[in-house]
Amino acid sequence: MLGRRRLRVRVYRLVAFVVVAAGSLGLAQPAFAVTHVAATTYSVNTTWTAAGSPYVLDGDVTVASAATLTVQPGVIVKLNGQFRTLTVNGAISAVGTAASRIVFTSLQDDSVGGDTGLDGPTVGAAGQWYSIAVGAGLGSLFSYVDVRYGGYGSTNWGYGELKVSGSGTVFSADHSTFASSGSSGLLVGSGASAAVSSSTLSSNGNGVSVNTGTVAISGHSLRSGNSQYGVWFNLPTGYSTPASSLVSSEDAGVE
Repeated sequence: MLGRRRLRVRVYRLVAFVVVAAGSLGLAQPAFAVTHVAATTYSVNTTWTAAGSPYVLDGDVTVASAATLTVQPGVIVKLNGQFRTLTVNGAISAVGTAASRIVFTSLQDDSVGGDTGLDGPTVGAAGQWYSIAVGAGLGSLFSYVDVRYGGYGSTNWGYGELKVSGSGTVFSADHSTFASSGSSGLLVGSGASAAVSSSTLSSNGNGVSVNTGTVAISGHSLRSGNSQYGVWFNLPTGYSTPASSLVSSEDAGVE
């Protein structure tokens, strides 16, 4: 009986050693649920939950015209690939809180959600994914959302990690950040309008590019560290659009 007890102790110690050794080699699994999303179109209302976070977009995702994608507080979304795009033809409602922000970032960004790609330590960099493209609808909203490391593209004024376009399309954001884009943090064009309040646009090519669109920036929103312009406008002669406005905001950098 004594010999059996010693044998059991030795086996338990061996198992413990293997677990510790695996952790020291960086082989331990991340302490997060991970939901991989292949290329898909949501034609009905869909919710990304905190329990399923982080969400890894391995393919392009489209929200159809009749559908709303709801993103719960605390959700992390990682876009996997330089051309990876989330296209919204219906609506997206990403409403976090001050204590539980929502993050859209690249798969390489291990600072949130851990090593989701299981490829060892990696860091986010500008242009690691393409865009969140809101192309229709009136009800898209970001609140307490951080968007970073997207905006792959060849020009600051022609691309953005968040793109709002299309006649009649309306988007609003508050208490959010748009940062480290390879082009614009926010691009508004083709007759669309966007309202941004109490937000920060930093370390982008352009903070905001308005290319035949309308933007209203208010609530002490800050544009800082953008490599070209805080806000850039292209309003061709003869083009008629509602007036843009910058109220109680800093570092305009307007062209």
